[in-house]
Amino acid sequence: MALFLVAATLSKGCEMQQLRNGYQSASVLLQVNADLLLYLVTLGFALFAGGFIGAL
Repeated sequence: MALFLVAATLSKGCEMQQLRNGYQSASVLLQVNADLLLYLVTLGFALFAGGFIGAL
């Protein structure tokens, strides 16, 4: 949605500027959700380790 808003507000701008703004928006979204991604990776690793230990 953020990429759509950037593209809508810069309809007469340069394509490179729109690409840069889209990249910055994606970077902000990744930074905001980094803790969620870390949580999911940790949970997946714990489930895998538990299954591995349970299979021994």
